[in-house]
Amino acid sequence: MISCFAKNDRVEEALQHLGHVHDASGGELKLDFVTVLSSVQACSTISSLERGQILHGFVIKGGFDSDSFVCNALIDMYGKSGRVGLAEQLFQEMEDARDVGSWNSLIAAYGIHGDGDSALRVFDELRSGGRRNPNAVSFVNAISACGHSGLTMEGFECFESMQRDYGIEPAMELYAAMVDLLGRSGKLGEAEEFIRAMPVQPGPSIWGSLLGACRLHGNVEIAERAAAELSVMEPDCSVWRVTLSNVYASSGLWEEAAEVRAEMRRKGSRKEAGWSYVESRGMDKFKFVAGDTRHPETDRIYEVWRSINEHLADAFVESF
Repeated sequence: MISCFAKNDRVEEALQHLGHVHDASGGELKLDFVTVLSSVQACSTISSLERGQILHGFVIKGGFDSDSFVCNALIDMYGKSGRVGLAEQLFQEMEDARDVGSWNSLIAAYGIHGDGDSALRVFDELRSGGRRNPNAVSFVNAISACGHSGLTMEGFECFESMQRDYGIEPAMELYAAMVDLLGRSGKLGEAEEFIRAMPVQPGPSIWGSLLGACRLHGNVEIAERAAAELSVMEPDCSVWRVTLSNVYASSGLWEEAAEVRAEMRRKGSRKEAGWSYVESRGMDKFKFVAGDTRHPETDRIYEVWRSINEHLADAFVESF
């Protein structure tokens, strides 16, 4: 049940179920491998550091700290929770228990936080170690880390090395990572050329990545071509239409943006609102959307937010 809840994004229910199991047995029911792994992955999904650390204690107490799958999940949890130092410490402590998934988890942890240099350092250690070869996931994580750090040339080198040195044929996820790499650096024309030269039919994730980059850099022409491809692949999807509308709006093309929104209303399609999740001291939890005013301390929250914006604006001006 815990695993099912976690895999279907019902993370809170997964963790509550774990608590019920523990409480009902008076703490005497021992957690097994599946329970521990599923629970750590659930904490990773919502970046719940406090509960993740409690589970880490269970891992040590139950003797699961020698299991590479559990330790890799803990590295991933610490990375997503912003404690990259703890992720690296756990990685170092694994020593002979490491598998390629351990390396992949640490590379991803650095990439999430934009530390492409450290991600590439770990990736190079994996390649030069001789004991294990990187797999497709290793290359996806390394290229993604390069994309988040502006290391475009290094990302290209990783992509070429994958086929040249390891004979790994790129899957759709790898192509998407390359498009994201080019798109984030503003090389939208090169990204489109890369897509059209792909030896396989590009899927929605590929064109969606390019469309998202067009929003970031305000390129209406390429955005329209990407949207045209997506309209054939996902005619009823609202996600790409919202992105296209935002591209138009950011470029001051209000009529075009309104037309896309009107088409969505005619089709009766709506994009599910994106949400964020905040946990404080392992107890106070709140799920909110953009412009939310439901929190009892809303006024104070927006006051702090405005203060942060003012400090950022001042720092930006002072940098010139």
